[in-house]
Amino acid sequence: MMCEDYPCCGHGPGETGGDGGFKVIRPAAGSFARKVLSDPGTHNWVKDQFIASLDRDPVDALADARLLSAMLEDRWRTLRDKGMLGGLS
Repeated sequence: MMCEDYPCCGHGPGETGGDGGFKVIRPAAGSFARKVLSDPGTHNWVKDQFIASLDRDPVDALADARLLSAMLEDRWRTLRDKGMLGGLS
């Protein structure tokens, strides 16, 4: 999946992904992705999902991320509307 810049993945530089066969290209230094991945405040789940997505067709990965975002927003709205967020909104 990734390279030495992302020690959580264990892949070497320039290795191709497993199922998708896409050549992994590291986010450029200073890029938004690199900043998010290096931010200690970013949840590991987010970092892991981004790294895992690098094996995939980028169009499919983006479509799935948008779908997940819509599902999570719908869940949030439902909980908010039912007053189940305990003051979080």
